[in-house]
Amino acid sequence: MVDRDLTKRDGARRPGVRYTRPMGEAAKRILDEVMTLSDEERELITVEQNARLQTHDPSWEAEWSVEIERRMEEIRTGAVEFISWDELRAARRARRGR
Repeated sequence: MVDRDLTKRDGARRPGVRYTRPMGEAAKRILDEVMTLSDEERELITVEQNARLQTHDPSWEAEWSVEIERRMEEIRTGAVEFISWDELRAARRARRGR
């Protein structure tokens, strides 16, 4: 795995961001150019690129339908307990020892 020291636009480091292979020179040049655009323009490019990368797999949709129905049934029957984001965050921090 190749570590990349990716930084946010404001220069802050994004720790833990990793790619399994290095980016080619052409891709680096394109990325550098894209990063000069406004946030709105970068968002539009990201949305468009993601849409072009999506492939339609009917089995995936069917499997997710089953999973969603299973989760909804757990909610309807009270088999799962909802907690707030604040509770979840506090529990995660506690597990990490923060």
